[in-house]
Amino acid sequence: MGIDNISNSNSINRSLIEQNNDLSKEEKENLLSIFDAVDEQEEDNQKGTITTFDSMNKFLGQIKENIGDKYNKFLDSINLSFLKNDKNTNGVIDEDDFSDEDLEKIENNDLLEIFEGAEWTPEISKIFSAILHNETVEDEIIKITHPITTNQYNKHIIYDTKNRTLKIGYEHLVSNRYNQFESKNYDVNGNLISNKTCLDGKKYYKDGRKLTINPKAITWLCENEGLTLVSENQVSDEKKQIMTDLFYGSYKNVAFEEENYIYDSNNVLIEQTSRETLDNGNTKFSSTQNDITTVIVKDSSGNFVEKTVLYPQEELEGYDAFQVCISNVTEQYDENDNLLCKTTKINRYYKEQKNITKGRYTYTYISETEIIKAYPNGKKYIETEALGNFHGVLKDSNDNIIEEYDITKEFDYGKNKMKITKTYPDGHQEIEYADAEEL
Repeated sequence: MGIDNISNSNSINRSLIEQNNDLSKEEKENLLSIFDAVDEQEEDNQKGTITTFDSMNKFLGQIKENIGDKYNKFLDSINLSFLKNDKNTNGVIDEDDFSDEDLEKIENNDLLEIFEGAEWTPEISKIFSAILHNETVEDEIIKITHPITTNQYNKHIIYDTKNRTLKIGYEHLVSNRYNQFESKNYDVNGNLISNKTCLDGKKYYKDGRKLTINPKAITWLCENEGLTLVSENQVSDEKKQIMTDLFYGSYKNVAFEEENYIYDSNNVLIEQTSRETLDNGNTKFSSTQNDITTVIVKDSSGNFVEKTVLYPQEELEGYDAFQVCISNVTEQYDENDNLLCKTTKINRYYKEQKNITKGRYTYTYISETEIIKAYPNGKKYIETEALGNFHGVLKDSNDNIIEEYDITKEFDYGKNKMKITKTYPDGHQEIEYADAEEL
């Protein structure tokens, strides 16, 4: 891919090399011979101009080899200082370009996920310097000249240095419209402190109607936030007002999913919170501390709906090498923090060894699930699943069976719910419906 913003010609660079007092006579002669070779290789490009990362990589490695520790000063002298970030001189952003400390940080603050595989450019280098090291840059807004292309999207990116906000629009390669917008805020230590996301297909309620955010609306939002114009997105004044109310007014809390991060004085994450509007109009608030997540759901009027506490999963011991057993525990509470139910979900994975011809072996992997719901009155409900077969047992506080049945589950698209059929030992059946996420 061409680098349009590098305009240093080889003739100018030769002059800068000759004037460089840090280089010995032999080093200067070696560098000048490398530039002569680049001229010959670049006849198909604009002769004598560094225009592609391919051509840069052919000589940057040679330059580094010839002048060693003076490499970074040399890049500064020919206005290619942004390439100092490209530690392995392969032209693209990857893990090898960063120290262990910075690598850990960009893995946690999403920068690696956003930029990995993209070509180093002056703009991207400025963004990394500003976020990671709080370096001052002259530009109030840094805009990536060329989008970062993935399999499905062009990622358009700008960085607001004053507000320390990175804005990303995902332009679909087929529709040429944005269908996702992200806004990420950072502190002076390079920590991600908030993340707002708006997605195509997001549902929200307005004036009693259930509406959907579409790519046209997200395209308007992205372009309104300063990202590159990607289509002739003609919007009437009436719809502009609707979208202004949606994204910036009283409905912005339902248009965006939001995450916030809190750190201690040592930059260690101590709490993560999030807010998300569900398709049914309820709002889910989550808080994670010490790997324990508390989720509270409220309706559109702010009334309590439910509270759930999720504990980190554990791998249970006492199983042989062919088995893994993982336990997950959740607790449900009422509005006054009274325990309603404790649910333990145990997943067992094991492989069955089978002998085949010529003494070779193959394995069939099998999973089993057991769900135990324990209630304050001592009752327990136990549901097991193996090979797609479900079985339920309800027991009293003395472990006596109250009822027992086989279960079949299938999704009812008409009701948009899961249909649960219980078949009792005497043959009679009972049918009930539940939201899929409740199962």
